[in-house]
Amino acid sequence: MNKQLTVIALVVLLIAGAVLFSKNQPNQPTDPLQGTWRGSGEKADGWQWYLQYTFDEDRFEVETDSSYAESGTYKILGINDDGTISIEKNILTPNEKLYVIQIEPNEDFSSFVLDGLIMNKVQ
Repeated sequence: MNKQLTVIALVVLLIAGAVLFSKNQPNQPTDPLQGTWRGSGEKADGWQWYLQYTFDEDRFEVETDSSYAESGTYKILGINDDGTISIEKNILTPNEKLYVIQIEPNEDFSSFVLDGLIMNKVQ
């Protein structure tokens, strides 16, 4: 009987400790990509173009000035030694494709560089 009470008391203490420990942990940082990002330019002939990413939770959508668009899911894989961020993109439409992209954010993350294009935070 004594052994059973000891085991029960130990389990209760472990559960209580886990609950208290989880409440004292700081909130997880928010995903810095959340929101809408836009890059744009103008060709020599005056044609203006844009590329816009919208990140919402673990999903993304890409919109362009042309008829091209894509959507899917993404996951931040980590921050590299050079400060770039590796992101796994899982395109679901128009065609399924999984690959990793690298972005290079500025210091306050108000913009980032993606394949040489500066993407500015819109909202």
